[in-house]
Amino acid sequence: MTSGPAAPLRRAVYRSFGALPQPVRRFLVRTIRPSWTAGAVAVIERDDGRWLMVRPVYRKDWALPGGLIDRREHPEATIRREMMEELGIEVEISGEPWVIYDSQLRRLD
Repeated sequence: MTSGPAAPLRRAVYRSFGALPQPVRRFLVRTIRPSWTAGAVAVIERDDGRWLMVRPVYRKDWALPGGLIDRREHPEATIRREMMEELGIEVEISGEPWVIYDSQLRRLD
């Protein structure tokens, strides 16, 4: 997440959003972005084979780092942006992307 005067407010909003039941969160996302959501996540692997996981303030569980793709943003740009915003790191992108399609949730990652 970004730092600055708005950062505490943003974290509070994400925590509040994360405290809502999953069906309510899904409804709100569908209301704001009524069709499909497109996201990008990164699999960052260490030399010993372990993956980097994050614990977002809006979830109770661990997840791969990433986020929603902004309109007209390339997925690689999303990964670079999200890694800098969430973790303060620059990443090198390699390999072919995986595509995960979920028609029930209307989500593409």
